[in-house]
Amino acid sequence: MARLSRRDHESLISFLGRLYAPRDAGSFADWIARELRLLLGGHLGNFARLELLAGEGAFTNSPAPGAMPESEANTRFLRLCREHPCIVNEERTGYIGAVKISDFVSSAQFHRLRLYDEFYREIGVEDQIATSLLPPGPRMLAVSVSRDRRSFSERERLILDLLRPHLARAFFLSERLGRVDRARSTGALETYRQFLVEVSADGRLLDGTPEVRALFERHFGPAPRGGAERLPGPLARWLAGESAADQSGKRLESPRRPLLHRLHGRTLLADRTDCRLTGRRFLLLEESTDPAALAQVAVRGGSASLTHREVEILAQVELGKTNKEIAGALAISPFTVRKHLENAYEKLGIGTRTGAVRRLREILGER
Repeated sequence: MARLSRRDHESLISFLGRLYAPRDAGSFADWIARELRLLLGGHLGNFARLELLAGEGAFTNSPAPGAMPESEANTRFLRLCREHPCIVNEERTGYIGAVKISDFVSSAQFHRLRLYDEFYREIGVEDQIATSLLPPGPRMLAVSVSRDRRSFSERERLILDLLRPHLARAFFLSERLGRVDRARSTGALETYRQFLVEVSADGRLLDGTPEVRALFERHFGPAPRGGAERLPGPLARWLAGESAADQSGKRLESPRRPLLHRLHGRTLLADRTDCRLTGRRFLLLEESTDPAALAQVAVRGGSASLTHREVEILAQVELGKTNKEIAGALAISPFTVRKHLENAYEKLGIGTRTGAVRRLREILGER
């Protein structure tokens, strides 16, 4: 069984300390393709967004493949990606953990693929280790590191498996931060009910607007007299817990988790983002009255490999709806609802509707 050394742990903690710095999805893609390649050791790092059914995708490579123009490389890969042994395995089994091309095919078998002959041979790739950041489905987000020889170890597989939930959380946080920054630049931030506020290390609100204070009052009640600059209790305790996890040295085993607070049909999602250059700390706050917001949070974290539809249906179950009512709300058949629930029960290890909703809340860390 693979084990990590003290040096490995130190490298990973340092990596996690820098992981949440990118402020938008494009910057994250550039950063992760470069830094993951340096961490694992390879000649090519990649972040890929694929729409398998549409045959579309976007790729970020570090460095750019020198054997052909990057646009040509992307076109060739998209045309042949359904031959990729790792993609074939995910579509067949639903497994999204770290896998290598060499797990599934020999060198001779790999060389017989058109994918190798027309693409990987041209850029000098003989093996690749990869993991997906989304539950199985037609949309894929994946990171990979490639080498010109078959030499990835079980230690490197363990590192990528440990990092996977952190990578998913960091990517979707960067994506949301990018939306907030774009909305702020156009003066449309409040339209999206998204707020980015600065807080102090001891839980004080440094730049809370009247809209933010109204948001807190809707979810946590009026602030106590003289306490308008303090974060509400549940939010302050969550932030303190996240800070303690950073200091404990156990962050690798415990990915950052948002706070999810639901009250009277409203969902508040709070995430933390820090500026490493200045040491300033910010909270990204989002509010929604749509039950599907719960589904979005779960899918983004890859919780128990539940699909978007499975969690969306569980969100409807939580509201007390029957299968027939859920089918009507989502424009699908009651039979389809039942099959999605059966799949969700199996993944969660639960046999009842109530138990499945309770387990989902535990996974999400809902407060």
